[in-house]
Amino acid sequence: MEKMNNTEKKQDFKKPELSVRELTNALYEATKTLNETNQRLLKEQKEKEEIFANISHDLRSPITVISNSIEYLLSFEELDPDVLKQSLLLMKTKSEYLKRLIEDVFLLSSLESNLKELHREELPIIQYLEEYYYGIEADPTYADRALSIQLPADYESIVSIDPKLFERVLDNLFSNALKFSFQGDSIRLRASINKDASYCIIQVSNTGIGISPNDLPYIFNRTYKADAARSPGADKGCGLGLAIAQSILKQQEGTIQCESQGKETAFTITLPLLAKHNTFI
Repeated sequence: MEKMNNTEKKQDFKKPELSVRELTNALYEATKTLNETNQRLLKEQKEKEEIFANISHDLRSPITVISNSIEYLLSFEELDPDVLKQSLLLMKTKSEYLKRLIEDVFLLSSLESNLKELHREELPIIQYLEEYYYGIEADPTYADRALSIQLPADYESIVSIDPKLFERVLDNLFSNALKFSFQGDSIRLRASINKDASYCIIQVSNTGIGISPNDLPYIFNRTYKADAARSPGADKGCGLGLAIAQSILKQQEGTIQCESQGKETAFTITLPLLAKHNTFI
C-alpha cells in the first residue's frame, strides 16, 4: 500500500449541521405533532362512532313503529277504515322522518368531503330573505306562532350563495325555532348591513325553550342531540341540522353563532357582500 503523500492535506473536520440540542428539539416537535395528529384522529373516530350510534338509534325507532303498524294491520281479517287511516298516517309520518334523516346524513357527508358542488348565484339578499319569510308566513305549520320580520330597505346588497343550500340553512333555523317554542311564542327574522357594507347580518330568533349554557358550546357539533326536555313529544333527530347549517355557511364564506338567555334564543349568520350593482337582471 502506498504511503500517503506528505504534501496531501487531511480533510477538514465538518461540524454537524444540527447540534444534539437542535436534533432533540426537532425530535420533540415531531413527536408532539404526531401525538396531536393521533389525538385528532381518535377524536374524529369517536365522533363518527357517536354519530353512527345516534343514527342507528334514530333509525331503529321509526322502523319499529312502521313494522309494528304493518303487523297490527295484518292481524285483522277486516279493517276498520278509521284504524287503517290512523295507522297509515303514522307510517307516513315515520317514513318522512326516515327520509329526512337519510338526506341529512348524505348531505353532511357530501359537504364535509367536498363532494357537494355549490351552484352560486348573485342575489339581492334582502329581497331573498323577504321572499323566504312570506313563504314561512303562509305555511300553516307556523300558524300558532307570532311571526315577525325586520329588514332594511336595501335591495342593492348582493351576496354570492347557493340559494337552495342557503334555504336549507334557514329551514333548519326556522324548524328549530318551531320545535323549541310553544303556541303564542315569537319567531323573528331580522337582517342588517354593517357600516362599510362588507357583510350582511341575519338573525333568526325565538322565545320558548332556551338552551342551557352548558349545551351552548356544543350545539354545532355533529354528535349534539337536543335534550328530550327541550323537545317533548317530538322526533329529536340525530343532531345534524345545525352541523349541516354550519358546514353550508363555511363553504360560502359565512359564519353562524348562537346566543341564548332565559327563554330567548338567537342564531346569527354573517355573509360577505359583493360590490354593489346599479342594476339587476
